[in-house]
Amino acid sequence: MSDNTGSTASTAQTAPTAKWVPRWRQNPNAVPSVRLYSEKQIQEALPSGRKNHTFTRALAPTEHTISEVEVAQDKQSEDLPPELPLADEFCRIMVYDKAHLNPPHELWTRNNLEQLDINIGRAVPLFEEAPARRKMFEFIGWYRIVRWTRCRGGGDEVLDFIQKRKLSQASRTREYWDSALKEDWAKVVLEKVNDAALKNPMEKSAS
Repeated sequence: MSDNTGSTASTAQTAPTAKWVPRWRQNPNAVPSVRLYSEKQIQEALPSGRKNHTFTRALAPTEHTISEVEVAQDKQSEDLPPELPLADEFCRIMVYDKAHLNPPHELWTRNNLEQLDINIGRAVPLFEEAPARRKMFEFIGWYRIVRWTRCRGGGDEVLDFIQKRKLSQASRTREYWDSALKEDWAKVVLEKVNDAALKNPMEKSAS
């Protein structure tokens, strides 16, 4: 019995397909097809504390001047005074490359767990790190937390997540692994907010 799918197949050899090379590797000066932002640019547009987390808290309203806020954010030494107070509301969501299994709809974090409940249902701008451009982020849209689950440190869920994510393949110190495995994590479910009124916060409206 003949195979109909192969009866008309050509015996001619096809030329090997050239390996695809991203434009940014062909030409370092190439303009990306999407707008990318550095962490500094995002920080300036959406002020927060000195550290970026998956769910980053906004600065609390204060009487400090903008220059004082900028100075406080630039300080890095541990012996400096504490940074300005933070609000409970998240000002942005930062999705780092290889740090999650199913981004952006399921994100894991071990920071700011106590603020997750108050942010359920709130629209928050989400930025995702470009795989080909480390520390450069694309604005993906506005997302809101639907629900979250606390996964206890040392448990099977935390171990399974850390073993599966690609970021864990990088070399880390023993202190890092001890901390990552022993701390509680939150598994957070998000959904995209489809609201035309919510624009890219990085684009300043013309006035």
